[in-house]
Amino acid sequence: GLDGWFTNGTSIDARDGGSLTFRWKNWGPEDFTGEMSGPVLEARGPERFVFRWLVDSGGYETTVEIDFKASAEGTLVDLVEHGYRDGPDCLQDMLNRSSGWAQALTLMYFFVEHGVTY
Repeated sequence: GLDGWFTNGTSIDARDGGSLTFRWKNWGPEDFTGEMSGPVLEARGPERFVFRWLVDSGGYETTVEIDFKASAEGTLVDLVEHGYRDGPDCLQDMLNRSSGWAQALTLMYFFVEHGVTY
C-alpha cells in the first residue's frame, strides 16, 4: 500500500536481507522525481520493518525503524530514523527527513482511515 500514500512505483523484497527501491514521480509540491534504494535489515510483518537508505545530501545512509503496535484506538506507528552525522549538511538532511516523515505519516493516516490516495 506504499504507493497509495508514500511513493509511486515502489518495489520491496520484504525479508531480512532483502532490498527496496522507493520511486517518486512528480511527488509533492516540489514535483520531486527520483528513487532511493537500500537494504531491508529486518522485516517482521506486521509488527516491524527496518531499512537503510541514502540521505538527501548523498554522503551517507541512515537507518529507519518502523514499529506498528496495536492500541485500543487502532494502531500506533513508531518511526525512528537514526545515523545522522554532524555538520550543516547533515542538519539539513535531518530537517528534510523530519518534515518529509511528518507529511508521509499524515498521508498514511488519510490513506488507511479514509482511503484517500495521493
